Amino acid sequence: MKKKILITLVLVITCLTNVFAFSDTNIIDFRADESNYTASQASKITLPFVRMTSKKIVMDTDTNKSGVLFSASNVEISSKLSGVYFVTAGEEVVIKGEMQNVIVSAPNVRVEGKINGLLINLSENLEIAEKAEVNEVCTYSKNLIVNGKVKENLLGSVNKFTLKGNVDKDVRLKVEQLDIDANKIKGEVFFKTYNKNLNAKYVYPNAKVEVNELEKEKEENLVVIGNIAVAVLTASILYYLFEELGKKKIVSKFENKVTNNFGFVMLVSLTTFILVMPIMFLAILLMTVGFTNIAIAILALYIGLFIATISMSLTITGGYIAKYITNKLKARSKAIEYLIVMAVYAILYIATEFAFTFAAICAMFAFGAVITYLFKKNSEIK
Repeated sequence: MKKKILITLVLVITCLTNVFAFSDTNIIDFRADESNYTASQASKITLPFVRMTSKKIVMDTDTNKSGVLFSASNVEISSKLSGVYFVTAGEEVVIKGEMQNVIVSAPNVRVEGKINGLLINLSENLEIAEKAEVNEVCTYSKNLIVNGKVKENLLGSVNKFTLKGNVDKDVRLKVEQLDIDANKIKGEVFFKTYNKNLNAKYVYPNAKVEVNELEKEKEENLVVIGNIAVAVLTASILYYLFEELGKKKIVSKFENKVTNNFGFVMLVSLTTFILVMPIMFLAILLMTVGFTNIAIAILALYIGLFIATISMSLTITGGYIAKYITNKLKARSKAIEYLIVMAVYAILYIATEFAFTFAAICAMFAFGAVITYLFKKNSEIK
């Protein structure tokens, strides 16, 4: 049974990996190169596509296919692109043409053309130029400059907001500095800030400004600390229940198996991460050809399994680390073991409050560790 499951997993991984082949017969058009990529000088795009390069990407050919653009330097879009796009660059993204919906991430992003749908910006600096037009913006950035036009809402979190253009509906931002002209926002204005001297009321008397006071911030911090304490206590109790009750030594067996098959754990963890993009593209493709229910089922299965692991990821990872440390220290005292357990959980939960990447790594490791524990042959406790 286990062999059949492993063979099935291999076949699934092989099929999904084949999505990224160079043949035109596959369901995703994938190209990776170390030189500049210019769409008009390459083969015609007829499928959902991925373009990766260490240099510059220039999209100067119209297409109605969704795609992903990765560049270590710059991306320039001067054509009409319909569909959904994810664009990331190491230096700058410039949108001169027309797009439908786009998620963009780069140190600097400049929109000079038109975005008919939603612009989700995860960049440090976003500028919407004077002649540019964006339907709706959701941004998380350091600096936001709007000299052009936003036809609907402007949402998100920025450090400094500069507005010389127009917003036809609402502006709802978490912001610390403002440089805005009067009568440029037609809808409601709501700002959340730590800056008591934010001058929004002088420009927009009807603006709603929520200032986070220092005392309120302290209260919020106390809530965070309380949540961490509850999480640590809960995880420690779960550790005790799994390790002590029934004398099945589940945590010990888990640590033993994961340590003895650590390479396999890392392989499964990495594969989980690699498969995210193929599965997303497969779902998008199925939706475009009318198999929406199948696409939703695939996403629900994958995301459901991953969420189930993520919800217990810190408990699983912390339990493994704590048991590994106590085994290495040859701690015989239960008091010392549970002090180590609580210390490990406290460090993990505090770390994940400040570093999302660390939380993601814990989730990936937990997923690989659980799969290893379930499908690898049992071994004796050390």
